[in-house]
Amino acid sequence: MLTADTGPGFTLAEEFFLIAHDDRTGRALLGGDLLAVGLAGSVLAGLVLAGRLTVLDRAVALMDSRPVGDPIGDPLIAELRQRAERRSVRAWIEYLCDGLTAAVAEDLAARGLIRIAEVRHPVTRRRTARYPAVDAARAVGPRVRLGHALGAPAPVDARTALLAEIVRATGLDGWFVDVYGPPVREQLARIDANLPRTLRALLTGVDEAVTAVR
Repeated sequence: MLTADTGPGFTLAEEFFLIAHDDRTGRALLGGDLLAVGLAGSVLAGLVLAGRLTVLDRAVALMDSRPVGDPIGDPLIAELRQRAERRSVRAWIEYLCDGLTAAVAEDLAARGLIRIAEVRHPVTRRRTARYPAVDAARAVGPRVRLGHALGAPAPVDARTALLAEIVRATGLDGWFVDVYGPPVREQLARIDANLPRTLRALLTGVDEAVTAVR
Protein backbone atom coordinates (compact mmCIF):
# COMPACT_ATOMS: atom_id res chain seq x y z
CA MET A 1 0.00 0.00 0.00
CA LEU A 2 1.24 3.49 -0.92
CA THR A 3 0.15 6.63 0.92
CA ALA A 4 -0.17 10.27 -0.20
CA ASP A 5 2.99 12.19 -1.10
CA THR A 6 4.43 14.19 1.80
CA GLY A 7 6.58 16.57 -0.30
CA PRO A 8 10.08 17.12 1.22
CA GLY A 9 10.97 20.39 -0.57
CA PHE A 10 13.53 18.86 -2.97
CA THR A 11 13.17 17.44 -6.44
CA LEU A 12 13.54 13.67 -6.50
CA ALA A 13 16.88 14.04 -8.32
CA GLU A 14 18.15 16.42 -5.63
CA GLU A 15 17.17 13.93 -2.94
CA PHE A 16 18.98 11.12 -4.72
CA PHE A 17 22.08 13.32 -5.20
CA LEU A 18 22.24 14.16 -1.48
CA ILE A 19 21.73 10.53 -0.46
CA ALA A 20 24.46 9.44 -2.90
CA HIS A 21 27.13 11.76 -1.41
CA ASP A 22 28.88 11.87 1.94
CA ASP A 23 27.81 15.22 3.41
CA ARG A 24 31.15 15.79 5.14
CA THR A 25 33.68 14.83 2.44
CA GLY A 26 31.47 15.40 -0.58
CA ARG A 27 32.54 12.06 -2.07
CA ALA A 28 30.06 10.03 -4.08
CA LEU A 29 29.08 6.74 -2.50
CA LEU A 30 28.87 5.02 -5.88
CA GLY A 31 30.55 5.25 -9.28
CA GLY A 32 29.97 8.16 -11.61
CA ASP A 33 28.04 6.18 -14.22
CA LEU A 34 25.68 4.67 -11.65
CA LEU A 35 25.21 8.07 -10.05
CA ALA A 36 24.19 9.57 -13.38
CA VAL A 37 21.75 6.72 -14.06
CA GLY A 38 20.16 7.18 -10.64
CA LEU A 39 19.83 10.91 -11.20
CA ALA A 40 18.33 10.46 -14.66
CA GLY A 41 15.87 7.89 -13.36
CA SER A 42 14.96 10.29 -10.58
CA VAL A 43 14.25 13.10 -13.06
CA LEU A 44 11.87 10.85 -15.01
CA ALA A 45 10.29 9.56 -11.79
CA GLY A 46 9.66 13.10 -10.57
CA LEU A 47 7.83 13.96 -13.79
CA VAL A 48 5.76 10.78 -13.57
CA LEU A 49 4.75 11.71 -10.02
CA ALA A 50 3.85 15.21 -11.20
CA GLY A 51 1.53 13.76 -13.84
CA ARG A 52 3.60 15.05 -16.75
CA LEU A 53 4.89 11.69 -18.01
CA THR A 54 3.77 8.08 -18.05
CA VAL A 55 5.21 4.83 -19.37
CA LEU A 56 3.26 3.01 -22.09
CA ASP A 57 4.57 -0.21 -23.61
CA ARG A 58 7.98 0.46 -21.98
CA ALA A 59 8.21 3.89 -23.66
CA VAL A 60 8.04 7.36 -22.08
CA ALA A 61 4.93 9.27 -23.11
CA LEU A 62 4.05 12.92 -22.45
CA MET A 63 0.77 13.40 -20.59
CA ASP A 64 0.85 17.10 -19.72
CA SER A 65 3.20 19.70 -21.22
CA ARG A 66 2.89 22.27 -18.44
CA PRO A 67 6.21 23.04 -16.66
CA VAL A 68 6.71 21.93 -13.07
CA GLY A 69 9.38 24.45 -12.05
CA ASP A 70 12.24 21.94 -12.29
CA PRO A 71 15.32 23.34 -14.12
CA ILE A 72 16.10 19.87 -15.46
CA GLY A 73 12.63 18.40 -15.84
CA ASP A 74 11.07 21.35 -17.66
CA PRO A 75 13.47 21.27 -20.65
CA LEU A 76 12.80 17.54 -20.89
CA ILE A 77 9.05 18.19 -21.05
CA ALA A 78 9.65 20.70 -23.84
CA GLU A 79 11.76 18.22 -25.77
CA LEU A 80 9.20 15.45 -25.40
CA ARG A 81 6.54 17.82 -26.73
CA GLN A 82 8.55 18.30 -29.92
CA ARG A 83 9.35 14.63 -30.52
CA ALA A 84 7.04 12.50 -32.64
CA GLU A 85 8.60 9.15 -31.81
CA ARG A 86 8.61 7.55 -28.39
CA ARG A 87 11.76 6.30 -26.73
CA SER A 88 12.19 3.73 -23.99
CA VAL A 89 12.85 4.59 -20.36
CA ARG A 90 16.38 3.25 -20.69
CA ALA A 91 17.00 5.35 -23.83
CA TRP A 92 15.89 8.53 -22.07
CA ILE A 93 18.02 7.72 -19.04
CA GLU A 94 21.09 7.23 -21.23
CA TYR A 95 20.28 10.47 -23.07
CA LEU A 96 19.97 12.46 -19.83
CA CYS A 97 23.10 11.11 -18.13
CA ASP A 98 25.69 13.34 -19.83
CA GLY A 99 26.41 16.32 -17.59
CA LEU A 100 23.50 15.60 -15.25
CA THR A 101 25.57 15.23 -12.08
CA ALA A 102 27.12 18.65 -12.58
CA ALA A 103 23.73 20.20 -13.38
CA VAL A 104 22.11 18.90 -10.19
CA ALA A 105 25.18 19.91 -8.16
CA GLU A 106 25.01 23.46 -9.53
CA ASP A 107 21.33 23.66 -8.63
CA LEU A 108 21.98 22.50 -5.05
CA ALA A 109 24.97 24.83 -4.71
CA ALA A 110 22.82 27.76 -5.86
CA ARG A 111 20.34 26.85 -3.12
CA GLY A 112 23.10 26.88 -0.50
CA LEU A 113 22.98 23.15 0.30
CA ILE A 114 26.45 22.15 -0.95
CA ARG A 115 29.61 23.67 -2.35
CA ILE A 116 31.50 22.44 -5.38
CA ALA A 117 35.15 21.71 -4.61
CA GLU A 118 37.75 20.62 -7.14
CA VAL A 119 40.22 18.02 -5.84
CA ARG A 120 43.44 16.91 -7.54
CA HIS A 121 44.63 13.32 -7.12
CA PRO A 122 48.07 13.39 -5.40
CA VAL A 123 49.58 10.87 -7.86
CA THR A 124 47.74 11.08 -11.19
CA ARG A 125 46.98 14.82 -10.78
CA ARG A 126 43.54 14.12 -12.22
CA ARG A 127 40.93 16.65 -11.13
CA THR A 128 37.64 15.49 -9.68
CA ALA A 129 34.72 17.30 -8.09
CA ARG A 130 33.57 16.89 -4.50
CA TYR A 131 30.31 18.22 -3.09
CA PRO A 132 30.54 18.71 0.70
CA ALA A 133 27.47 20.04 2.48
CA VAL A 134 27.25 23.69 3.46
CA ASP A 135 23.93 23.31 5.26
CA ALA A 136 24.46 19.86 6.78
CA ALA A 137 21.15 19.77 8.64
CA ARG A 138 19.20 20.14 5.39
CA ALA A 139 21.61 18.10 3.26
CA VAL A 140 21.22 14.97 5.37
CA GLY A 141 17.43 15.34 5.47
CA PRO A 142 16.66 13.06 2.50
CA ARG A 143 18.89 10.28 3.86
CA VAL A 144 17.32 10.50 7.32
CA ARG A 145 13.80 10.62 5.89
CA LEU A 146 14.39 7.58 3.69
CA GLY A 147 16.16 5.73 6.50
CA HIS A 148 13.20 6.16 8.82
CA ALA A 149 10.82 5.00 6.06
CA LEU A 150 12.91 1.91 5.32
CA GLY A 151 13.52 1.02 8.95
CA ALA A 152 9.82 0.69 9.80
CA PRO A 153 7.07 -1.53 8.34
CA ALA A 154 4.59 1.34 7.81
CA PRO A 155 3.24 2.14 4.29
CA VAL A 156 5.15 4.82 2.36
CA ASP A 157 4.07 7.43 -0.17
CA ALA A 158 4.71 6.95 -3.89
CA ARG A 159 7.61 9.42 -3.90
CA THR A 160 9.42 7.61 -1.11
CA ALA A 161 8.74 4.29 -2.83
CA LEU A 162 10.34 5.50 -6.06
CA LEU A 163 13.34 6.96 -4.25
CA ALA A 164 13.80 3.72 -2.32
CA GLU A 165 13.63 1.65 -5.50
CA ILE A 166 16.18 3.84 -7.31
CA VAL A 167 18.46 3.60 -4.27
CA ARG A 168 18.08 -0.18 -4.41
CA ALA A 169 18.69 -0.34 -8.16
CA THR A 170 21.94 1.61 -7.88
CA GLY A 171 23.21 -0.36 -4.89
CA LEU A 172 22.93 2.34 -2.25
CA ASP A 173 20.55 0.24 -0.17
CA GLY A 174 23.51 -1.44 1.52
CA TRP A 175 24.25 1.78 3.42
CA PHE A 176 20.74 1.80 4.83
CA VAL A 177 20.94 -1.87 5.81
CA ASP A 178 24.20 -1.17 7.66
CA VAL A 179 22.65 1.74 9.57
CA TYR A 180 19.01 0.69 10.03
CA GLY A 181 19.38 -3.08 10.03
CA PRO A 182 17.64 -6.07 8.38
CA PRO A 183 14.15 -4.45 8.42
CA VAL A 184 15.33 -2.38 5.45
CA ARG A 185 15.36 -5.47 3.20
CA GLU A 186 11.87 -6.42 4.36
CA GLN A 187 10.52 -2.92 3.74
CA LEU A 188 12.10 -2.78 0.28
CA ALA A 189 10.37 -6.07 -0.54
CA ARG A 190 7.02 -4.65 0.60
CA ILE A 191 7.55 -1.50 -1.45
CA ASP A 192 8.44 -3.52 -4.52
CA ALA A 193 5.36 -5.72 -4.14
CA ASN A 194 3.01 -2.72 -3.96
CA LEU A 195 4.27 -0.65 -6.89
CA PRO A 196 1.60 0.40 -9.40
CA ARG A 197 2.10 -0.77 -12.99
CA THR A 198 3.36 2.57 -14.33
CA LEU A 199 5.97 2.90 -11.59
CA ARG A 200 7.03 -0.71 -12.11
CA ALA A 201 7.53 -0.04 -15.84
CA LEU A 202 9.63 3.03 -15.04
CA LEU A 203 11.82 1.15 -12.59
CA THR A 204 12.30 -1.71 -15.03
CA GLY A 205 13.92 0.84 -17.34
CA VAL A 206 16.12 2.09 -14.49
CA ASP A 207 17.23 -1.48 -13.76
CA GLU A 208 18.06 -2.00 -17.45
CA ALA A 209 20.16 1.17 -17.52
CA VAL A 210 21.99 0.12 -14.35
CA THR A 211 22.74 -3.30 -15.85
CA ALA A 212 24.12 -1.63 -18.98
CA VAL A 213 26.61 0.56 -17.09
CA ARG A 214 27.70 -2.28 -14.82
